Amino acid sequence: MLGPRERRALQALLVAPLSREELDKVAGASNGPALIHRLRNLGFDLPCDKLPTLDRDGAAVYRGEYCLSPADRVRAAALLRGEPAPAELPGQLALPGLPPESEGAA
Repeated sequence: MLGPRERRALQALLVAPLSREELDKVAGASNGPALIHRLRNLGFDLPCDKLPTLDRDGAAVYRGEYCLSPADRVRAAALLRGEPAPAELPGQLALPGLPPESEGAA
């Protein structure tokens, strides 16, 4: 299910958020956004926070930083241990590709 790049990316994201450049270096990829896309297709949210910074010319810009949501952390840890990842955590919205919990269900 997880390739070596996905495993390295999730291991690093469990430690700290990563910029695209950091993700490329850690995962051994040259296209971090494609790697994030593959992980999102596996059901991870992987939000990208936009943080203000200055570019090399001193212009104010925003840089993206990928991080694991709380549900992502649970899923990543389970997958990296070789366990099945929980499809959904109590009190959470359904993951992409899975039907939402029906309202009023006990």
